[in-house]
Amino acid sequence: KEKYGGLSFYMTCGSDEIFDLIEEAEALSYKTCEECGKPGEERANGWIHTLCDYCHENWDKIRLKRWENV
Repeated sequence: KEKYGGLSFYMTCGSDEIFDLIEEAEALSYKTCEECGKPGEERANGWIHTLCDYCHENWDKIRLKRWENV
C-alpha cells in the first residue's frame, strides 16, 4: 500500500527478520524515487509522491505518457 509518499506493508505474523526487512523497505521507500528508483524526496503535488528532481520537474509529462499507454 502506498500512502503519504512511501510504502506501508501490513502482516499479521512473521519472524523478527521479516519484520525488520519490511521496516527497512518502508524506510527506503521515502528516499527512493517511485518513478525511476534514483534517490528522491517527498514532494506534495496534491498527492504526496517520492520523486527525484528530474521526475518531479517532468511529472506532468510522465503522467500524460502513462495515460497514453493505457
